Amino acid sequence: MNYTKKYYYAFEDRYQRISSQGLEYWTVGLISVADSIERLRRFITFYGLSPNNTKIIEFGCGEGHIAKYLIQQGYEYLGIDISPSAVTNARNLLEKANLPGDFLQGDITGLNMLKGDCYNVAIDNFCLQMLVVDADRYCYLAEIKRILKNNGKIYFHEICKKDIVIDRLDSFQDYTDLYMHDFGALRDFEVFHSNKKQVIQLPKLPERYRSNKEYKKELNNAGFIADEIQEEENRCVIYAHK
Repeated sequence: MNYTKKYYYAFEDRYQRISSQGLEYWTVGLISVADSIERLRRFITFYGLSPNNTKIIEFGCGEGHIAKYLIQQGYEYLGIDISPSAVTNARNLLEKANLPGDFLQGDITGLNMLKGDCYNVAIDNFCLQMLVVDADRYCYLAEIKRILKNNGKIYFHEICKKDIVIDRLDSFQDYTDLYMHDFGALRDFEVFHSNKKQVIQLPKLPERYRSNKEYKKELNNAGFIADEIQEEENRCVIYAHK
């Protein structure tokens, strides 16, 4: 894997590898998609959100499964992903469903093309955990805060594990030195095609999980106030506001 670009550009490589192996979408199955949507539905109910007055932005939108649900509910929506292939797949997914969709390929740590204070809700479904360097996580959270309106709501859904980092990670090299992952080695990876499970070969992606307490502290330091924290097995869901 060539990491001369930012390490999270590896997601484009992942989508291209999946496509080259004959899979149209990268998903872990309909059950996983349904689970993510049900968790998001509970967030919407918690805050009493309505499509009539709610603009939603999703960071790390992937192939548009959450976008499809939200647009079907009538929400005004923008999805952002670093991967051009993901954005193309998301547009195709909505086109097949005859739904309008607004997507943007961009780096979530710097979205100068977007105005501030213009969205009511931000969604992060397994996105923050894919940023492993402290400065990248800080810039990403700062962008969310800038883009959200006053009292805007944010939904975080991440894998939850205690972080082995004692102090800080200032570079991707620090991350590789600490975690000792071989990002070039291929591993078996379960995917679903036509709702049937199959195994393909893919390299590992950089990822940095944190504990429930550590995620909350990270959000507080970025200026967000947590309203609800849910932890079950290895998942952490946080509802917060600006």
